[in-house]
Amino acid sequence: MKGVFFVVIALVLCHLLPLNVCGFGKSDIHDDSISIVRVNAETTVMFYSENIVRVIATPTKSSMSLPSSLIVTMEATAEVDVEISRVQDTITMETEAVTVQASISTGLVIVMSKRIDAQFQELERSFTRVEDMGNETYKASQSFYAHPDRKLESIVGLGQYQNGIINFNQVPINLMQFNTEAVVPFWMSSTGYGVLHDNLYSHAHWNQPTMQIVFSSSFIAFQNNLTTLVASIPPPEPSNFQEIYLSVKSADVWGVGSTFINLTVGGQECLLWNNFHNLPNEISCVAANFGTNVQGNVDVIFTYDSSSIPNAPQVSFKYAGTANTIDIDIADFISYYVITPITDPTRGNTTFDQLIAGYRSLTGTAPLYSKKVYGFWQCKERYHNQTELMDAAKQFRNRSLPIDQIVQDWHYWGNLGWGPQWDPTIYSDPREMVSVVHALHMDIMVSVWSKFDTSTEFYKTMSGNHEMIPGGNYFDPYNPSAQKTFYGFSQKSMFDIGVDYLWLDATEPEGFPNINQSVFLGSGNKYLNTYSLMVTSAINSNHNKEYDNTRYFSLTRSSFAGQQRTGAALWSGDITADYEVLRRQITASINFAASGMPYWSNDIGGFFRPSNQYTDPSYHDLLVRWFQFGTFVPIYRVHGDESDTEYWNYGSEVESLILATSNLRYRLLPYIYTYGASTTFLHDTMHRLLSFDFNEDNLARNISDQFMFGRDLMVAPVLSLNTTSRPVYFPSASANWTDFFSCDTFPNASLVVVDTPIDHAPVFVRPGTILPLGPFLQYAFEKPSDPLEIRIYPGEDNEFTLYEDDGMTNAYKSNQEFSTITFNWINSQHSLVIQQRLGTFQGMLKTRTFLVIVVENNNGCGLDPSSGTKTIVYNGLRQEVQL
Repeated sequence: MKGVFFVVIALVLCHLLPLNVCGFGKSDIHDDSISIVRVNAETTVMFYSENIVRVIATPTKSSMSLPSSLIVTMEATAEVDVEISRVQDTITMETEAVTVQASISTGLVIVMSKRIDAQFQELERSFTRVEDMGNETYKASQSFYAHPDRKLESIVGLGQYQNGIINFNQVPINLMQFNTEAVVPFWMSSTGYGVLHDNLYSHAHWNQPTMQIVFSSSFIAFQNNLTTLVASIPPPEPSNFQEIYLSVKSADVWGVGSTFINLTVGGQECLLWNNFHNLPNEISCVAANFGTNVQGNVDVIFTYDSSSIPNAPQVSFKYAGTANTIDIDIADFISYYVITPITDPTRGNTTFDQLIAGYRSLTGTAPLYSKKVYGFWQCKERYHNQTELMDAAKQFRNRSLPIDQIVQDWHYWGNLGWGPQWDPTIYSDPREMVSVVHALHMDIMVSVWSKFDTSTEFYKTMSGNHEMIPGGNYFDPYNPSAQKTFYGFSQKSMFDIGVDYLWLDATEPEGFPNINQSVFLGSGNKYLNTYSLMVTSAINSNHNKEYDNTRYFSLTRSSFAGQQRTGAALWSGDITADYEVLRRQITASINFAASGMPYWSNDIGGFFRPSNQYTDPSYHDLLVRWFQFGTFVPIYRVHGDESDTEYWNYGSEVESLILATSNLRYRLLPYIYTYGASTTFLHDTMHRLLSFDFNEDNLARNISDQFMFGRDLMVAPVLSLNTTSRPVYFPSASANWTDFFSCDTFPNASLVVVDTPIDHAPVFVRPGTILPLGPFLQYAFEKPSDPLEIRIYPGEDNEFTLYEDDGMTNAYKSNQEFSTITFNWINSQHSLVIQQRLGTFQGMLKTRTFLVIVVENNNGCGLDPSSGTKTIVYNGLRQEVQL
């Protein structure tokens, strides 16, 4: 964990930027407001900091003004010292952190880090005239250098996708919002740079395949509504690293219903969608390991459910190359930011940490949630009346099951019409219901959609004010007036009666009512991917004005760059209860976090569940394992379609197993809440790819079924039925890893088959970790985190800075009311230094009790409080303890 270094930065929206403000000239250029270099008539380079470079390109030589960004809030500054020189066709620009080279003839840019060996290189860019809703505009295309061997360079980020792939180098991705997929146009290379695209608002493609497979109709066979097509394609050349990248695209709208597709390439299964719900319109896969001795063409066998997919999908492919390419359907200009590290990487501030910090400096800080948000969320589809919801809340307390949040899903409006209104025949007194929930020490969240039935006053009011998207029933969030109206509806029906949070459902938006329609800013096609950002911004900005001392949170089904600043967390949509789907949530979640987006959740247990879910042992196995995964993601939440998801409904054994994992979640709250604060103050990331912390380890970088929870805990979820063991890779470290539960140790840089008993998730602790564990809790504020157990896992020097505040109000930022205590472990001396406490807040414990134990010789294992600890009474002054 990083040492304490908290900075508050005021970020303001960038004004209209004229591109003809500056030309190439003297060696130090400082315009009145910004550091900017005009490379040629179409290309401009701007410096937002020593390590953040913006490149702007236009399709023509005429000067133009760019509209204000929807995602970037940081302004370019004149405080960046830029040394500029020219040699023939190349302009070189240098800061303390980067060297930028730009070709005057082509405008193409290279950005080289001075901190690490990292280089971004733009290979090609082009504009193509297209028409959008009768208006002439452009399609933009760019290519960037990439290593053709995906084992040597990984590309991560770009949002959340259900393809189960962890590394997007060379891989086709359809960049379009969907029920289970979310677009975030920020990506990072394992070589050490990140790129944010600020012109990718419309539909786009990453590495769109150019070669379509032509199947032979003579090989069509029908069985159980399955159609099988056969074709052959040339094998990859040895220089193509024996991989083929494929994309399956539907001519139909794949939606909520389940369907089946299977793609086999060269005898290996590339893609299997086994009757899961919500298959995206396009999905990709990688066929690998063909070797160099492939004789003849490669057979491709494609099977799909022709009853749910009437028209044969299109299957396209590509081979490895030396570029990743992005094609944006509608882009009047190109605007992207290259981010490099600002300092040498350390355990507490890795290269990826620094790149994400740069992204959030540009697009906004993720606010700190109430401590209760990091507890357990009980959700289902749906509570049918207020008595049912209140009874469920009371049962949690009566059964002593930890919980902080309960959720009311849709249809509380009953027969009144779709919109934020309570039907009094089923919710006779929603204000009283909220009061009962609060008295049980829980918060409540209610689902609010961006759509309204045409019969409701909501629709009639907004339609009359021209605040709806034409031709549909979704409101226009790009219209400032519509934002206020939409918030006003939610405030009156929800916040005014004490509802704590909103669940902003279906913000893709569902059904895409914005396609080929006009919105306040122009073409709905041009702004297709940004709807969710604008909806969450509408609620967040207005709520913060009305309730300035309350920490805001919302849950939503879509996301976009910059949305982290709105207090919105993403959940992965309406997914199917299946181990393969669970596996795909791991890759979806950690790539989403690598997109700079810190808060993610999923429907623990799957949204679409089997009809015999309450009695089926196989489903119970899946449910328990899914809870064990859900414990180690930022937002811990269960949900299910037409299900009584309260986990006592699955029998006493399941209840006991899930209670154990919930108890672990609550014991970890001091660790989790500290990462929440670090996310806000230091732009940190809680949910981490292994490459965040072990980027130099080639094996760790490409592992898709393990991840870090914070820098110190490695989680290896169980992903198959009745599994008693699984292989786990232990990345390179200075000493052995430790099993959190058994205290068994494992050598670093090794692959080991470990036991996976059903009673806990496989969790391993990194050497040098200082892990705070709080008491068992029924809810986050049941009692103070005192005494606090401090487990030390020896092996290397390290530090952990514990963050604490009142957990509820905004005093942490308005008055700087919080405290930090830094623990330093000195491995060679076996000593712990507890530094002087910094800061204070209302309700802070002046004297603390720390129960310290060094985890070794089977001491300090598992969930229960450790025996044999050393008691330290701490009054805020520095102490050094020999252990």
